[in-house]
Amino acid sequence: LPALEWMLFATDNQPAPIARSANHCKFAIRLARGVVAETSTLLVEWRAAAELWRSATPPDIQKARHVLLNLMVGNAELLRGRKLDKAAKAQELQSKDKRDQSWDAFDSMRSHNTRRFLVAHEEAVAQLMLGQTPGLDYTKTGPRQGLDDVLIAENPKQGKAVAAALLSNLKAVHAALSALPPDAHSWSVARVATAVNALVKLRAVIDPPVAKMWKVSIEFTDADGD
Repeated sequence: LPALEWMLFATDNQPAPIARSANHCKFAIRLARGVVAETSTLLVEWRAAAELWRSATPPDIQKARHVLLNLMVGNAELLRGRKLDKAAKAQELQSKDKRDQSWDAFDSMRSHNTRRFLVAHEEAVAQLMLGQTPGLDYTKTGPRQGLDDVLIAENPKQGKAVAAALLSNLKAVHAALSALPPDAHSWSVARVATAVNALVKLRAVIDPPVAKMWKVSIEFTDADGD
């Protein structure tokens, strides 16, 4: 997807690469076909994996909880770290040195969809954590139940406290991301700080509280940079 975006969109300094030659155009078509093929494969595999839950055993469920919780933490860290904090720091260094004005620190800068992309990422995470929640339009297309519902069913008192914290912090993250200026070229470390801090607090709701409830260890993720 980043390669396809690079091919299709122009910058202030140069036209879209797809317009350079017939070979550039052919390569863009190949990229698009690759995206279609990959998503088709993922859908088939996802449905096949979903069917396996009909015969899931307790060890299967515990393993899935381990994977799920680590993915949730990993996605929060991915947004906080690479997609916001590290990108903002890199952009500040880039603007000071002025090495290459065509270089993009944040995702989707060429299509001017950086903010929309980050908000969509957060909304997908919110759907898994909150399920379909009254008053939140962006959870309408999510699963009927989320992580919060499972926690409340297993441990009503502690689960309700965690569920309330998840809702509050996810709202804060969504508001902070939505409040960012449309043009990501203006995003500095200070400007993304509210969203970064909100994501730090969101992780703290899951790790360690939910990890302890489920007896799951949180491991290093690709977003840690380690």
